[in-house]
Amino acid sequence: MLQRDRIVWSRKLAAAVVAALDRYAPGLHSKNLDCLAFDIHPWDGILNLSLRLEEDRDPLQNEVCGLLLADWLHAQFAIAHEDDRAETAWPEARPLAEIMQAGFNAALEADPAASYEELASPWYEACRDAACHKHLWAKLATFTRSREFCVIVANVDYSERSFVIRDGVLAGTLAEYQRS
Repeated sequence: MLQRDRIVWSRKLAAAVVAALDRYAPGLHSKNLDCLAFDIHPWDGILNLSLRLEEDRDPLQNEVCGLLLADWLHAQFAIAHEDDRAETAWPEARPLAEIMQAGFNAALEADPAASYEELASPWYEACRDAACHKHLWAKLATFTRSREFCVIVANVDYSERSFVIRDGVLAGTLAEYQRS
């Protein structure tokens, strides 16, 4: 992925997240947001957003390390590949998911010996950039958030490629966070 393309894709993804938050905001403003997670699988073209509210957090788990997104009450509240009529549809992200999958497949075709981790890495980094974007954090500032609020770019297979963002700044990888 070219740097210029990554910057453009990341900006568009940040805008798509803002659009999803705008769409679902009426039900969220009375809640404390605890974590917003990007759930991506470049090889399948999957791009989802999951949300955990403070009231949904398991008190026995570290605030970030409870990363099994499927267990979150608001897992996949925005799904790029969902039918537009579905409540969880995220149409703004659909073309971005398609670009991501096509880019991953092109990289795989160019280097069939490369690991999925290597090929997916630029897409996780582009999502990390989107998760740090100032427009996204300006939107998040309109919500009540827990003291520990963070955004995660989740790669459940490779914690070194999962990123934790706090206040628009990269706080580290999930692996680093789990060790601290």
